Amino acid sequence: MRLPGFFPLAATCPVCDSHAKPGAKFCMSCGGSLDAPPVPPESPAPPKCGGCGGEGQSLPVEQAYCPECRWLRPLGPDYHLPVGSFMWKYDADAMKALQSLGPLTAAAHSISRKIGRPWLEAAVNGVRLSERQLPHVFKTAVRAARIIGLSTLPEIYVSGDQGWDAMTLGSEKRSFVVLGSMLTRFRGPELLFVLGREMGHCRADHALWRTIIQLASGNFEKKASVFNEGLLQFLHPSRLVTGAIDAPLMAWSRQSTITADRAGLLVCGKVDAARRFFLASTLRLLPLLNEIDMPVWLEQEQEAEDMTSQLSEWTSAHVPYLSRRLRIIREFSTSDGFRNWREAIESLTGSGPDPSPPTVPRAAAGPMRFACAACGGAIKIDPVLFAGRTSANIRCPLCKGISKITIP
Repeated sequence: MRLPGFFPLAATCPVCDSHAKPGAKFCMSCGGSLDAPPVPPESPAPPKCGGCGGEGQSLPVEQAYCPECRWLRPLGPDYHLPVGSFMWKYDADAMKALQSLGPLTAAAHSISRKIGRPWLEAAVNGVRLSERQLPHVFKTAVRAARIIGLSTLPEIYVSGDQGWDAMTLGSEKRSFVVLGSMLTRFRGPELLFVLGREMGHCRADHALWRTIIQLASGNFEKKASVFNEGLLQFLHPSRLVTGAIDAPLMAWSRQSTITADRAGLLVCGKVDAARRFFLASTLRLLPLLNEIDMPVWLEQEQEAEDMTSQLSEWTSAHVPYLSRRLRIIREFSTSDGFRNWREAIESLTGSGPDPSPPTVPRAAAGPMRFACAACGGAIKIDPVLFAGRTSANIRCPLCKGISKITIP
């Protein structure tokens, strides 16, 4: 029943947006049904990058990185490294345990919406890297990110507060890598291993949960205002044990560390480089590294891996003990999957396996020459260095890498 004085409004065609007569069922312009649901407007196309035109379209072939949108050129036309090639099998299980904690997951999503570059720069007190800021580290980071299969390069910072540590932070959509200032002293495969580990965290979507761990440990409590906002109060370290949050956080942190180690090894391809990095980060004094007998140290670590140390790791550590990490990367390096992917990576990057230690004749007269195992540069050494010895560790003056020279 129509009320007195009421007139139906003119309809609008949901197809062509033309006006139709009141009460009509079909549009007189296009013939479309007026009862059809309205067509949602098309979302505007995302703006193209002014630097590369989007996805590197206008970049020269030899340029692998766009400084404006941080796009990365794939390592090869058909190159796609799956996350499963380096993901530790227990990582995903530990992640599921974390995600089953409803309040923690809600806090994670809340943090994800708030974290960005201003927050991070204030929290880590770091210097952002670029082609002009520590270019040798930045260039290695680009290489590591391409090998691990990232499509965009994360922001990379160097922080004096971190020293010998590295961490990956961020949200569900963006990742940030923070290197301790001492780590920039590495060169060659050791630096590639360090950066490969953090790029592995980024590729495996660890950034948000690594941030949660940093917040829960209180590392940013005084710097990050986001920490003090309502929903995140239960993350305060004093409430972790009573809230049954500490154990699953530590468990996932240990498993994700193994994933990162495997990623770093896949990127650099050299087990010895990973071992040297672990030893240096244990000693925290680079000059002492050349005086340590590596085989003896490895024997010490293997002896330490017993049930008591495993129990201690499970109950009190957020990073696996070194003996276990060394064993796992050694096992990974002998797997078929590792060898197959390394062959593919080496065919695209031109990097091969570890060269055999350069040798020099015992009776050589005058300065001896050899090629640095890390950078290939020519180095001259005095035969006096081999007095009473058959081998010596020599530092390259060009890249600062260490090469072991053996006299036959």
